[in-house]
Amino acid sequence: MIKLSVLIPTHGRPTLLGRTLESLSKCDIPKGYAETVVIENGPKSGAEAVVGGAAVDYPHLNLRHMHVERANKSHALNEALKTIQDGLVVFFDDDIRMDANILIAYAEAASEQEDGAYFGGPMGSDFETPPPDWLLPLLPASVRGFTLADAAEAGYYLGANWAAFVRDLHAVGGFDPNFGPGSPTGARGQENEMQRRLRRASISAVDVAGAMVWHYVPANRCSPQWTITRTYQTGLHRGVQVRSGEGTRMTRTGMKAIPRGAFRYLVAAAGRQQARRLEAKADLAFWIGYFRGFLTQIR
Repeated sequence: MIKLSVLIPTHGRPTLLGRTLESLSKCDIPKGYAETVVIENGPKSGAEAVVGGAAVDYPHLNLRHMHVERANKSHALNEALKTIQDGLVVFFDDDIRMDANILIAYAEAASEQEDGAYFGGPMGSDFETPPPDWLLPLLPASVRGFTLADAAEAGYYLGANWAAFVRDLHAVGGFDPNFGPGSPTGARGQENEMQRRLRRASISAVDVAGAMVWHYVPANRCSPQWTITRTYQTGLHRGVQVRSGEGTRMTRTGMKAIPRGAFRYLVAAAGRQQARRLEAKADLAFWIGYFRGFLTQIR
């Protein structure tokens, strides 16, 4: 029987956290379920009260709240993992709802692959305001939705919905605080970076089709400006990854891509196709972010 724990990092979103815990409370609980840990990072902003109330309303979840002052998601995850001794840990974000069978699906998958595996599932979107059709393909997978085919192409699962064995996470050194929200480099993608190290340690990805979640997407994440900002952050992440020795060098490609992207943007700006203009601008933002990340001093 697999021991299973749920780990939910949170920062400044108590209302969404309450929604997530309510959804979790409706899930079927596998026999090996141990607890759900909510790890709050940065200034306290109401998570403790939300968890306390949920613990009364949903005692079967065996909820536990932790807090670390440092506003760094990777650091917070590492601190929480120190308190989870063994078994499978399922990572959810604080702004999702999940299929009622998700914990069962993860437990069953893990029981069949106890060694050398980590796990992930698909993600849909709960839009506060649906984006226009022309914008949707340009938004990141965390907004537009994420299938297992997307996972195979990207090479990683999204951080809002994946799982790994605690021993494997410790064996590869835990999460890198240089990646993720609150990182000194500004790079995102701490789960991407972690899963890359798991694969390098011969730990393989296993799709769990029944592990479905839906990500809440506020209206401000469906704008052209947010799209540019997020694409820049993706480039920054890739640059930091290369700088740290964990990614593929793309420096020569980028040196050619920046002037080419600037030209594409100028050409697109002269036209009337809004999607093409945004695509060209996003491509340019990616490479600017990449070089900034590549030149960042890794701590």
